[in-house]
Amino acid sequence: MASQFYVAEKLKAGSITLEGSEYHHLARVLRLQVKDTVRLFDGTGTFATAEITAISRTAATLNVGQPYEAPVDLVPELTVAVALPKLQRSGWLIEKCVELGVSKFIPLTTEHAVVHPRESKLDNLRELIIQASKQCGRAKLMQIADVTPWKEFVTHEFGKQPVVVAHPGGAPFNESLIKELCSQAGAQGRQGQLLLAVGPEGGFSRDEITNAMTSGGSLVSLGPRILRVETAAVVMASIFLGAYLVK
Repeated sequence: MASQFYVAEKLKAGSITLEGSEYHHLARVLRLQVKDTVRLFDGTGTFATAEITAISRTAATLNVGQPYEAPVDLVPELTVAVALPKLQRSGWLIEKCVELGVSKFIPLTTEHAVVHPRESKLDNLRELIIQASKQCGRAKLMQIADVTPWKEFVTHEFGKQPVVVAHPGGAPFNESLIKELCSQAGAQGRQGQLLLAVGPEGGFSRDEITNAMTSGGSLVSLGPRILRVETAAVVMASIFLGAYLVK
């Protein structure tokens, strides 16, 4: 597959200029040359093949072919809501969610959360989403929401789609449960969506679990071991993906 680069504007046929980090990646990291072919994406699900026509000290010019839509993803939309872990572990989590096809990521604040990300950290995570999308060949960028307090999250997100909350003692999170929940959502006109919620290192509080259950959430278990936040989220997203793609 040709190297992939992100364009922040709607793709269209014709000439385009890459500058900044995308230019640096093309010219300084990959050392591509004039007449080399690359693939562009605009984050909305559209690709285009482009040929490099000129490279200067600060920019690269490309001739863009006719844009085309990426193949339709047959996996239901997955939203992951997580009380973010510290430092590099948050970046690793975001990268893996992109690779696994998560549609939307919601950073949570909860009673036991120790990380309360600022807007600058969310900007860094958005850049990681672009880089991870380039690496894995994804056409549509994973959305990342603003940091959302738990009560606000329950009020606005529960009821839109089935919600499963990782918590010891819940029902096993497996393929049969996933397909049952997504089937119910599809029958209700919600396109088979599913939302996964993972708490902080200290877990959700008793009040938060009660709030989730009374609002229609389902408690699910990932087995007998206590997993780190990022491990739990990636395991759940992997099981979800496997329910539809792995035969």
